[in-house]
Amino acid sequence: MQQDRSTLASRSSFRFRCRTSLIAANLGQFLAKFRSTGHIWTVLQTPFEILHELAGRIKARRVALGWPQLEAAHRAGVAYRTWRRLETEGQASLEDMVKAAVALRCEEALAALFPLPVASNLDALLAQQAAGAATRPARVRASRSRPAKAPRP
Repeated sequence: MQQDRSTLASRSSFRFRCRTSLIAANLGQFLAKFRSTGHIWTVLQTPFEILHELAGRIKARRVALGWPQLEAAHRAGVAYRTWRRLETEGQASLEDMVKAAVALRCEEALAALFPLPVASNLDALLAQQAAGAATRPARVRASRSRPAKAPRP
């Protein structure tokens, strides 16, 4: 009787491990499938994954422009080692990242990084517009005074 219980326990433990590994494998396939299709799972990336993806994009852009790492670093105004770290690890200061974007001619994409949240109603829209108007400097007209004309002979 005792042997039957231990055999039954080991069999159920084996089944549980098989099911768990099957679920884990299916979950991995499921996540990979939805990441490649552009579903919501693409948003759920870790900062590490985002940094490495960005590093790969920087390298691909540099290679597409036909520049070696040394030339790209020189054009960006950063040290060669910094550029290498940027391409391999995605690690750099914000200033170095902006310099790299300018050197790789991607600076217009930086403006789209942190957009304002969309207004949910008309009051919120008016408040956003008022806040935007308050931060802009007031326009000042240039004076219309003209230089004095030289007397005619």
